[in-house]
Amino acid sequence: MSDIKYSPFLQYVIEKATEVAKARGENLFTVEDILNVVVLNTVRALEGEISKETFVGSEFESLNFFVNAIGDNVKGRVEGMAVAMNVRTTDSFNNAIQVDSLFRRASRMAEKKGKDMITADIIVDCILEKKTDLVEQFLSGEILKFVNTGVSVPVSASETPIVSDNKKDSDAVFWFGKQPEGNQTASGEKTVAEAPVEDTTDPKEKLATELEKLKDVRKKLLSVVFGQDHAVNSVIQGLFKAVVSDMTDKKRRRPLATFLFAGPPGVGKTFIAEKMGEFMGYDRENIKRFDMSDYSDEDSMVALFGSDGVYKDSQPGRLTKFVDEHPKSILIFDEIEKAHLVIIHQFLQILDAGHCQDQKTRKDVSFKDTIIIFTTNAGRPLYEGTEQTIFSGVSAKVVLGAIRKDINPLTKEPFFPTAICSRFATGNVVMFNHITASDLIRLAKQNVEEHVKAVEDKFGYNVEIDQRVYAAILYSEGGLADARSVSSRSKLFFDNEFYELLRLVQTDDVTTDMADIESISIKVQLPEDKEDIVTLFEPEKDVEILVFGDDNTAEEIKTAAKGFTVYTAKDYDTAFSLIKEKGIKAVLCDLHFGLCDDCDYLNVEDMESDNRTLFRYVTKCTDIPVYIIQKGTEVINPEEVVSLSKEGAMGIIGEFGKAEELSARMIEISNQIHYQHSLNELARANKLIGYSTAQSLSEDGKCAEITLFDFTMDVAVDAEDQDSIMGKMSKPDVKFCDVRGCEDAKRELQFFIDYMKNPRKYSGTGVAAPKGILLYGPPGTGKTLLAKATAGESDVTFISQEGNDFLTGGKEAVHELFRVARKYAPSIVFIDEIDAIAKERTGYNPGTDAILTAFLTEMDGFKTNPAKPVFVLAATNFEVEEGSAKSLDQALMRRFDRRIYIGLPSKESREEHLRAKISKNPLFEISDNTIMNIGTRSMGKSLANLDSILNLALRTALRDGKRKVTDEILDEAFETFNSGDARERTKEEILRTARHEAGHALLCYHSGDMPSYVTIVSRGDYGGYMMPGEKAEKGPRTKSELLAHIRTSLAGRAAEIMYYGDEDGVSVGPSADLRSATNVAMHMVCSWGMSEEFGLSVIGTDRVDVSSMGDDARKVVNDILNREFEITMGILKENRAKIDAFVDALIEKNQLTEAEIRAIFES
Repeated sequence: MSDIKYSPFLQYVIEKATEVAKARGENLFTVEDILNVVVLNTVRALEGEISKETFVGSEFESLNFFVNAIGDNVKGRVEGMAVAMNVRTTDSFNNAIQVDSLFRRASRMAEKKGKDMITADIIVDCILEKKTDLVEQFLSGEILKFVNTGVSVPVSASETPIVSDNKKDSDAVFWFGKQPEGNQTASGEKTVAEAPVEDTTDPKEKLATELEKLKDVRKKLLSVVFGQDHAVNSVIQGLFKAVVSDMTDKKRRRPLATFLFAGPPGVGKTFIAEKMGEFMGYDRENIKRFDMSDYSDEDSMVALFGSDGVYKDSQPGRLTKFVDEHPKSILIFDEIEKAHLVIIHQFLQILDAGHCQDQKTRKDVSFKDTIIIFTTNAGRPLYEGTEQTIFSGVSAKVVLGAIRKDINPLTKEPFFPTAICSRFATGNVVMFNHITASDLIRLAKQNVEEHVKAVEDKFGYNVEIDQRVYAAILYSEGGLADARSVSSRSKLFFDNEFYELLRLVQTDDVTTDMADIESISIKVQLPEDKEDIVTLFEPEKDVEILVFGDDNTAEEIKTAAKGFTVYTAKDYDTAFSLIKEKGIKAVLCDLHFGLCDDCDYLNVEDMESDNRTLFRYVTKCTDIPVYIIQKGTEVINPEEVVSLSKEGAMGIIGEFGKAEELSARMIEISNQIHYQHSLNELARANKLIGYSTAQSLSEDGKCAEITLFDFTMDVAVDAEDQDSIMGKMSKPDVKFCDVRGCEDAKRELQFFIDYMKNPRKYSGTGVAAPKGILLYGPPGTGKTLLAKATAGESDVTFISQEGNDFLTGGKEAVHELFRVARKYAPSIVFIDEIDAIAKERTGYNPGTDAILTAFLTEMDGFKTNPAKPVFVLAATNFEVEEGSAKSLDQALMRRFDRRIYIGLPSKESREEHLRAKISKNPLFEISDNTIMNIGTRSMGKSLANLDSILNLALRTALRDGKRKVTDEILDEAFETFNSGDARERTKEEILRTARHEAGHALLCYHSGDMPSYVTIVSRGDYGGYMMPGEKAEKGPRTKSELLAHIRTSLAGRAAEIMYYGDEDGVSVGPSADLRSATNVAMHMVCSWGMSEEFGLSVIGTDRVDVSSMGDDARKVVNDILNREFEITMGILKENRAKIDAFVDALIEKNQLTEAEIRAIFES
């Protein structure tokens, strides 16, 4: 550095920084020394102690701007920091690298700016540019990071937590200030003030002592708090700021320290607050917790701050009285967001001025020596609806922004006004993480083992516990398990089971006494037939992990990582592709790999490489855990470990070169991955695990066994959502195999079900997240049955709603439905008869239009997490194409991924359905021929119609006292369902009907379609009918088929004329037949271009009466009918003998089946 030219002020800074280092017993100053000396002496220049002529160019102005950014009392703060610097120890080798890197970077920056020397402001710019975490903590006064106070090291569950003895007030850690010169009792009486005692302790020694105490507090907190290392470090940093402030700012009036503990509920915020005071040596009487839910109304203001003496029964405030009596105390305001806004505003005075008046005593109570801790669950958008567990990297600004914007659902107003959020910002904002599954299991294990140890010590039993017990305790709380719920359940677990064992021993049929028992074992018996439960407890094999490092590192991990599939990447693009294409469950990253030789960096956080880029991407953009590889001389110091953890690193892997230790570490990582993944899956499906326990004794009575068995997986539904969610008991047991036909719909729905169960599987394929399917078609075709089968097939949340329900609930009902669906996603929402709210919008019904608009907004999915999709399944009898009076809104149609037509079932599907239903009921004795016959005759019937026919047959048999449902009963039920009960007729009417239907049957047979059924039993408004065969189900398509259809229709009239002559043979009976024949012929001529006389012109059958071509069309149609009638008559006359035989058989039996008809016509 001797060849580099420095400004006079920078030379002065280097000299002073060297003096600071020598006073510390070191030969080399640090980057932190430089920053401290620059700021301190810039302040001295501002106060005139240093001539401004010492500065070059804009050097002073730039430094002045930086100092102003630090804020009030900068001199006192920096002097305190300077004291701190004198007690720190450093690694000289690392300091040399950092300082050299800093000055080389400054030299390059000076050249870029066209300057011939390095000035102090350039040095500051370099630090601002590359060491932002240092600057942030410098600006906020959090310089504990510059002091060697140790590093966050996870404490094993087997270590006994260290609990300090309670101390008297005079021994508390932060009571540095003078004792009050006078005090007042609650009644306002003045007490005699003790003479202030001058503190002659050397400030350096005092600060060093307090730092040692803080290190001890930190160690104790980490021993009892799991998964919140960053929060503990932030708390200690905040307490250190209080130490410095108390020593340097003699005019301070504000509270000694203020904290805002933010984050998810049940993660240890209140626990840390209470334990912090205990470990700091505060007597329990000096730690006060206020549950702010007790102060949610405006009148509760007097409870905290007192009521005016003019009121009857007025009392001092609980808060002001407590602080008056315990001036040096820790105040915990739990769930501060639940307090009334008037109370929250009152804290502005306490935080700003450090005092508050009690309304009863009129005494001004000082909060100067209090430590105030606010806890809050506000800011839910930050931590809800995500599988991310680490929030320590979220800045205080972002946390406070989320808290400020969070809305109280009761008042519809923000929880916190902007003013109080700005006061929170001046203190310490600590964001708590979700506690990981492995840490929750550690917590459960610690709690159970504490209770087990107490029993072992007291009674001498030897207790052995299956490690899966702790996972069962965790899973029994479901995917939303937190420290509070797991701690509560685990503390009760062994006591409850021990009590049940005691009850067993005391029963009359057990001869063993508790004194005979020597050992107790607690085991887990998993159900072999429930794979979804078994996989929660057994880590999956071949877990895919990505190693970003050199070949030797990857090979060593592959050797040690049994049960892993290890992928290796050496550049960012390869790593990125593997993460997208593979099911990577963890990334192991060597931050030093690939670092260029001439790359300048101050520490690991300052590195710029592919590895660092990948680390940022994975921690910020995915929920994949990242572990940092540390090997050889690439030491990651404790300060860097804390910072990497803050950014999202799950831990350090440093056991390289030690095969057994590395293998054990990889097994630990495998378990961490597995438990977290299992808990996430339970959370995604809103499930929890239930189990039963059984106690048993060995034959000799010496061994007791407690078994967890009968495991079930249940939906975890809040009470207010019970009516919306289809639970296990109410979910249909229908499966896709129970639905006949609809193969296309079933395939599509099965894909969507698979997507709902595992969205991550498809995330890298490019396929868009599904929104929904619309099932449309005639009534009774199985649309609702398909929805029931979807519910039965899927393990996801299923919510069913009728379209008409929204008409009474309005758009609010739509938003509430989707709120519940998102809450319990992945979920399927089934809307039956969606046409009630989805008709084409005309503007004449604003209420329905608003409902539809809300539905469209929700289906757009702006609020939906792709990892927790909401799928809409809707059904309607309306048309999906626009232009019809029964058309659905086209905007809604576009929201659905597919629209699937569900038509009437085919003959095969009808037969399959009949066989399946009949086989399940032993009262049915139906022949296969009858099933086939009914299947053919039921053309145009839905599966729901067939179910009704079977139910009618069953009721008829039971009503008539029959023990079985026979072919005859089913056939009668079919006919009754179709046309009602039979009615009496004369023999002549029966004979005429038989001849009429025989004509239809013969011409149908002649066209190549064997009739399936003919009857002359009169029902309703017809005397009998002939049912065509399979060919008719497909419908005529060609001209010849259409002409055959016309002949079959005309055959009834032709047969009557053949038997009764031209006069008596003409009756009203064939009227429907004539309409059918005329309609087909008219379409052939006017719509289908099948007439040579009329040509290819199309006018449409509905335009015949008004078209100039109408008369010509009618003439051509009549010609077709006359021609086909003559052909029909000829066919009948040629087959007179067959018709006679057919008529005789039909009169004898009243109906003929396909087989009987075939026998007559083919004989």
